Amino acid sequence: MRKALLALPLLLWGVQAHAQTPVVVAPYFYQSKSYCQITSLSSATSLVTANCAAGSVPVLTTKTIAEICVEGSAVRYLDTGTAPTASVGMPVTAGICFQYSGPLNQMQFINQTSGATVDITFYQ
Repeated sequence: MRKALLALPLLLWGVQAHAQTPVVVAPYFYQSKSYCQITSLSSATSLVTANCAAGSVPVLTTKTIAEICVEGSAVRYLDTGTAPTASVGMPVTAGICFQYSGPLNQMQFINQTSGATVDITFYQ
């Protein structure tokens, strides 16, 4: 028993010596570029050709990211250049906000049912 107690500090020291050090991630600061509110989504609407009820869509580059919020009713989107339909595409429930950093110039939205509004803030 005495040998086991003497070995305990060595075991604990070995665990501490191999513990992982925390990783520190540098913060990224994005600059707000523009805001767009899309209220007409009865047909597939591209961000490139969106008629914003408020704000405007910036020139979409590969460095642009967005915060997208859906309100009123659910929508669907595709970012492949293909138009979504009310039953095909990525569904987003009303009341959800999400960050997006894919090909914004190919993104299109459509209502699942009438009454959806999509609010988008663009960052770079």
